[in-house]
Amino acid sequence: MTLLLADPLPPLSAIASNVLTTSAEVTWTRSATRTYAAKYIVKIAETGTDAWTEISDVSEMTVSLSSLTDQTSYTARVFSVGHLDMKSLTPATVEFTTGKHSIE
Repeated sequence: MTLLLADPLPPLSAIASNVLTTSAEVTWTRSATRTYAAKYIVKIAETGTDAWTEISDVSEMTVSLSSLTDQTSYTARVFSVGHLDMKSLTPATVEFTTGKHSIE
């Protein structure tokens, strides 16, 4: 018997919500075709830098971020992690800016 292993597909999309001056939430949707993601890894950095902070072993499809800097642009990347800790090759990505509010 041959066992074929495949990297899990990345989440379909990621969105930032409840973005405040020092906090935000990132939520994503799992892939509909291969749904065997056992957990997720979320990486966040100030946009344009390579100083990534990793949040591992996320079991839900949302993560709350805190201790962010006001008026700062961030990029969040969400990777699916399958069995045997195989990570999706590409992430779902979202950018947001803290403290940015529109007044209508």
